[in-house]
Amino acid sequence: MSETPQTLYVKDETGKAQGPLGFSAVGQLVASGTLKGKVQISVDGFQYADPGRFPNLRDLFPRAM
Repeated sequence: MSETPQTLYVKDETGKAQGPLGFSAVGQLVASGTLKGKVQISVDGFQYADPGRFPNLRDLFPRAM
């Protein structure tokens, strides 16, 4: 994946998915503690993976996530 997507879908450890969200919205969810525990992200809303699998998006999420 060479291009950075414009929006993301985020699924928390309970399985609740949110999106499409812009990067600033994802950052606010992380900073406010709304997103807790392990999360998975998706660029299409169907296939989710750990944030570490997206090198260009890793900085949006703390390592613990």
